[in-house]
Amino acid sequence: MEVTHSCDTVIVGSGLDALILAYETGASIVLTRNIKPHPFEILGCHRASDMYDFLLFSLSVAGRAPMAGRIVSAERIAPELVQVEIERGHRLQIGAKKIYFVEPEVDEHKTVVLDWIDVRRGQNHNEAQIKGDTDFVKHIYFYPSDRTTGSSSAGLKDVASISYLTREQLSSPNYSEFIVRKRVKQMMELAGIRGPKNGKDPNNPTKQKYYSIRLESRKREVYPLVISKPELPTISSTSQGAYLSQANRWISDFNGTTA
Repeated sequence: MEVTHSCDTVIVGSGLDALILAYETGASIVLTRNIKPHPFEILGCHRASDMYDFLLFSLSVAGRAPMAGRIVSAERIAPELVQVEIERGHRLQIGAKKIYFVEPEVDEHKTVVLDWIDVRRGQNHNEAQIKGDTDFVKHIYFYPSDRTTGSSSAGLKDVASISYLTREQLSSPNYSEFIVRKRVKQMMELAGIRGPKNGKDPNNPTKQKYYSIRLESRKREVYPLVISKPELPTISSTSQGAYLSQANRWISDFNGTTA
């Protein structure tokens, strides 16, 4: 098969690190898997997912991310040649003077699960996040509601829960969206969050009554759990700037078990 794409340097791999490395060094990238960060991962002062989208778009527009999103596998078949298998059995070959493989380690058993929840009662409060003590509902993040006009300016918030679950737990009713809602409601109540006012207690007129918190599940998203960053090759930087130093890279806050 003839070479259908040629470049000086090609990065073969996946994840945000691989995209940053390709962008910063002027290399092309063979994106082997879509390991996109979830929306609450932060790199520096930016959302990692926004950086991922920007970098992939920029590399694609520049012609430096051939067949992104359609690649099944990639392997080196010669010192300066990578064979890429695309969906439906198609293949292409990429010739490059330098070929680097950059892959993060992904947990094969656990996943990152985001449960997006609409808060129907209990939207107005000052909490930004609450941290749990187990892998199930490990974090809950409050963000400005985008469901109705004026919600953000009024300080109304919806919530997203982050859990670290095994594949078996994902299919278990004990870790369902219903159980997530119950756990989130409990954590919100323990943090002092309440629904709107509901008049005075008839038995104690000086005591204010409140409606209970009411939550509705919107959707569930599952992301791969990256448990270690790849070893990065030393590549000369270009005019776009040097690759981000180790100290500036986002590090996962996952500290649960991987068994």
